[in-house]
Amino acid sequence: MSKGPVAASAPATETVVQLIAHAYHALVPPFERHVGMSRARWQILATLRREGEISQSALQQQLQVDGAAITRQVKQLEEAGLVFRRADPHDNRFTLVTLAPAGETLAATMDEQRITFQELLTAGISEGDMAVLRQCLRRIRENALALDAG
Repeated sequence: MSKGPVAASAPATETVVQLIAHAYHALVPPFERHVGMSRARWQILATLRREGEISQSALQQQLQVDGAAITRQVKQLEEAGLVFRRADPHDNRFTLVTLAPAGETLAATMDEQRITFQELLTAGISEGDMAVLRQCLRRIRENALALDAG
């Protein structure tokens, strides 16, 4: 990978796990400022844009967040006119969530902003290095999932 100022200043004893955690925590605040919304809300809107109507329970599972947190976020998004909620006509125990037109428009705009943010974030990294990074991160994720399942 290309060495920039961050890579050159990283301690040799810093583990891959620490580097991933530090990178994640460093990029969340500027990402939220760039898209104008919290990562949690952005993930909900992006998931609804991709999935269409989905149960609140399935949304919670996909995003791997607490049920109370997803309920609170979805309620706030509904109050802002960005999503609709309704009882599942086949099973009243479930609540279905879908994007409202304003939410669809916002999610599309935010997706464009996410792409721009990624371009800014990866400036100066070659396509070859990006391919290696993607491959390595996928392998790390697969290994972590295998450890969790075992």
